[in-house]
Amino acid sequence: MIDALLTTIVELTVDLKVLEPSFLDNQGHMKAIVDRLWTFFAEEYMQLHLRASQLIWMLQDVTSLSHEVETAIASYLVAESSKTRVDAFQKFGVFWRLSGICP
Repeated sequence: MIDALLTTIVELTVDLKVLEPSFLDNQGHMKAIVDRLWTFFAEEYMQLHLRASQLIWMLQDVTSLSHEVETAIASYLVAESSKTRVDAFQKFGVFWRLSGICP
């Protein structure tokens, strides 16, 4: 669902110019999208890892708030709970490895 939604938003904004770019340049929208994509780096969603990585990079490329993508990911890595931090580092490792093969 998030794949189709994000792909459609990017197409409507960048390719067809139907939506204003400001839609993606909204901190609230950006954080919600990154938060949702981040969940797909969990072990039980292995089949979605590559696509989630591609979508994060696509989002990074089409927004003027690319630093918000980085900020969201960094916030996961510095969470107060050590369990949450370990989980975030595992997800980041998956994201990092797959980033090298993203088109």
